[in-house]
Amino acid sequence: MPLDEAKLRALAGEHLIEGAGRVRFAFDGGRATLWSAEGVEYSLFRVSSRAFYAPGVDALIGSTDDGRLVWASVFVNAVAPPGARP
Repeated sequence: MPLDEAKLRALAGEHLIEGAGRVRFAFDGGRATLWSAEGVEYSLFRVSSRAFYAPGVDALIGSTDDGRLVWASVFVNAVAPPGARP
């Protein structure tokens, strides 16, 4: 299911990703951003209608159909569990 603007806004906020820790996702004015728990900011780049790429952490960021954040990388493949927002 494509990530339209409404879905991206619904993903905004903090997520707990097993193996990656606490991350914060924001979407504002067409710009998607990810922050690590340490406060490092990563600009995200849309690579498909369903995913963004986060250079620096080498991760694809997307969403499940029920709105949970998906993190896919060489090191970590995880879906934020339901209610995993701190």
